[in-house]
Amino acid sequence: MRIVVAYLQWCIKRGFYIYCVLGLVSMTWLFYKNVTSPSAAGRQHPRSTRQYIHFDVETESSKLSFTNKDIIPTLAIIKEPQDIKKFVVQNKALLILDDKKQGTSILIAISQSRWKSKTVYFKQITDLILTQDDHTGLYSVIVFEDLRIYLSLSKETRGHVDSYCRRFHVGVIYFMHPQKVQTLSEIQLLDFPLSVSTYENIATYTVSHSSVADIVRTNVSHDVKAVSSWIVFHSNDSMYETISYGETGDKSSDKLQLAILDTGKHDGVSRIFFGQAHQLWIHKILFLDALSYLTAHKMKMDKNKYIQIDIDDMFLGKNGTKMKSSDAKALKEAQEMWREKYVSGFSFYIGFSGRSYKKGLPQEQEGDMEMIKLSPHFKWFDHTFSHIQVHKFDDPTEVIHQMQLSKQFAEEHGIQIAKAYAVAPHHSGVYPTDDILYDAWKTVWNITVTSTEEYPHLKPFHLHRGFIYKGIKVLPREVCGLYTTNLYYKSYPRGPAALEYNILGGPLFESVLYNYVNIYMTHQQNYGADRLAIYTFTKLFKLFHEATTLDMKGVPPEHLAELYFNRYPQEVDPVWLNPCVDKRHREIWNPGKKCSDFPSLLVVGPQKTGSTALYTFLKLHPNVSANLDSPTSYEELQFFGSPNYNKGIDWYRSFFPSGRAVKFEKSATYFDKEAVPMQAGALLPSAKVIIILLDPITRAFSWYHHQRAHNDHAALSHSFYDVITNTDKHNREVQSLKTHLLRPGFYYEHIQRWRRYYPDSQIMYVDGEQLTSDPAQVMTDVQLFLNTDVLIDYRHILSFEDEKGFYCIKRSVGRPKCLGAGKGRVRQYGQVDEKSRAYLQQVFYTPNLALKHLLAQVGSPIPSWLAANS
Repeated sequence: MRIVVAYLQWCIKRGFYIYCVLGLVSMTWLFYKNVTSPSAAGRQHPRSTRQYIHFDVETESSKLSFTNKDIIPTLAIIKEPQDIKKFVVQNKALLILDDKKQGTSILIAISQSRWKSKTVYFKQITDLILTQDDHTGLYSVIVFEDLRIYLSLSKETRGHVDSYCRRFHVGVIYFMHPQKVQTLSEIQLLDFPLSVSTYENIATYTVSHSSVADIVRTNVSHDVKAVSSWIVFHSNDSMYETISYGETGDKSSDKLQLAILDTGKHDGVSRIFFGQAHQLWIHKILFLDALSYLTAHKMKMDKNKYIQIDIDDMFLGKNGTKMKSSDAKALKEAQEMWREKYVSGFSFYIGFSGRSYKKGLPQEQEGDMEMIKLSPHFKWFDHTFSHIQVHKFDDPTEVIHQMQLSKQFAEEHGIQIAKAYAVAPHHSGVYPTDDILYDAWKTVWNITVTSTEEYPHLKPFHLHRGFIYKGIKVLPREVCGLYTTNLYYKSYPRGPAALEYNILGGPLFESVLYNYVNIYMTHQQNYGADRLAIYTFTKLFKLFHEATTLDMKGVPPEHLAELYFNRYPQEVDPVWLNPCVDKRHREIWNPGKKCSDFPSLLVVGPQKTGSTALYTFLKLHPNVSANLDSPTSYEELQFFGSPNYNKGIDWYRSFFPSGRAVKFEKSATYFDKEAVPMQAGALLPSAKVIIILLDPITRAFSWYHHQRAHNDHAALSHSFYDVITNTDKHNREVQSLKTHLLRPGFYYEHIQRWRRYYPDSQIMYVDGEQLTSDPAQVMTDVQLFLNTDVLIDYRHILSFEDEKGFYCIKRSVGRPKCLGAGKGRVRQYGQVDEKSRAYLQQVFYTPNLALKHLLAQVGSPIPSWLAANS
């Protein structure tokens, strides 16, 4: 009624009398239709991919808001441009968790599915920021790991969340933990027409045919007797739709609501309630459907799932653990059965080491021969002839020889090798990368696809990712809980229950559910004895076939790689981690390579602040050494944030010979490139960082003259003032120069990125003007920062040269050695004109003020130019 009154006031105020009549008739019809329609109770909540227009209607007493989904479409013609605002919501989930341990299951689901999210822990909630501005929402769905968190929020905070959800059409998901709500009587949930109670002895769980169900298969009952208690929902209101129900097995008992959809008719917010925690395997499936429904399918899981199972170490193993003839036949039968029932196009990929062929017990030798006999039915790949670990070799000759022996073995025994795919024993050389392996693969097999479980780390499993290196696509490889020692069901580590959990809700289950592409590592031992691999995957595939509508299929590795990187192009470029941080990585990295080979200091610029002078002075120290010159960029390696990064850490290491205690690199391009702090922090987490802070106006002016000296057309044809004030977006040449003049000078913004990856104790800020006027004092401070064994007095090494206008290196004979003619251009070309200076002072005022506060916060001296100008 308030909306009707407000709408009529709006029409009359603007003189739209005919629309008043039409609107009143239309809203009356809509009200009658919603109230009297027989299907109103079961109608799906109006949530679709259509973008709604928002109207703000002003009245004398208040400002009401509604959307065009609340009125019939004919009213869309009644609009003025200033009255219409489109709401935008980022495709991101807000996860509000009780604690990290309880919320792990939800975090895994979101992360492994590659969806964006932000996590807030209940104890840390102070002020929930939900919007970027008045018309941009930060989250498309909100997930409460426990409904009690929402109920425990202050009334004001709950109102804030609900208001956001109404305004931006954002849904909410709540899970409940029955063990924390022990009551047999019904409890009312705030002012909802809904109550809950705990219930025990539920025998079966069935998903109803509802608006939410998509991936989950409906009307299939699942045994849940192992679950001790549940939250059951009670409501007769038509605004609630049953998602799933439970039954006790007693024919006379009612169906108990275990998950429900609140369609939003009560207060305009769509909600989904689960009467158990997310950890329940069926809820992990339903959670995906809930996310898809509430986000209008923006977070929709692809129903296609690609499966490959590798069998490593064929012919290899201790006597008494290897496959027999009957096991080989069972392997073929399992492949045929899975292909027919569960995974279309499925084939086993078998990695062989020919040197161990027919080296076992008599029955195991027969098993080897049976595998050769059946070899046309499987796909095979080289696992190196003697199962060597590439990281133990400094020369490629033996590695190539091993691969050639495998090729010869395959030809002699009629084994058809899978095109372009191989896996390295122990993942040695794959990551951390070893160029010997990658080059040998290309030389002998022309490999284009491999897989590893080691990138970025073995654990946590849900963070496994892929990358491309030297033209070889490296796919993530999943562990399935079966290793070379897992032969018998009863002796499975931590008991058979651990294996069953892995299948029914654990990491193996989650990998199939959340991953688009799965390559599983198994071993030939897992197909002998109790044939645990066949048991495990048969049960797993059967579960997904019966409980979901997912389409599992197998395709060749080259196709898998194409699918994967088309889906996740952001993973093409690797992130190089420090091999010594991860014990497993250290074990499969060449022992001759040391992490001390990497620099312990980065001078990151920015450009035109005196970084070359600092580089030159540092090289004079007896305990400090710089990198070797690059053939293309000279003293600057420019490894991070450039194409050089994809050349790998072996390439980077090669520029730092063994020797002095402190190795450093200076690349002034690093400072303002967005990717560099993350990349540098990953590979060199213990390195120290020096940032030079020169007045950004002076820095910009210096870069301008630098470009003029290099015959840059934009700099030669435009004055400094014209460039910095240019607003013509179509003049790309001038805009590019303007960006290079100004962007590096927003020091605060760039420094904050560096601080995300390096603690303040590892960052030193050098006053660029002091570096020019008193370099000896700066170098004393730098030595103390680096904690060098020897402290030298640079006053005995440097002397001021009037002709140059800066300090140069003293020589025992002759004139001092100064930097090249290109240095000191600001002095050569004069000062910045007052008009340009006044303009840039306004541009940099706020960023400089933020910088001043930051330096004070971290206890760093304030540069003289900053103290004077902010």
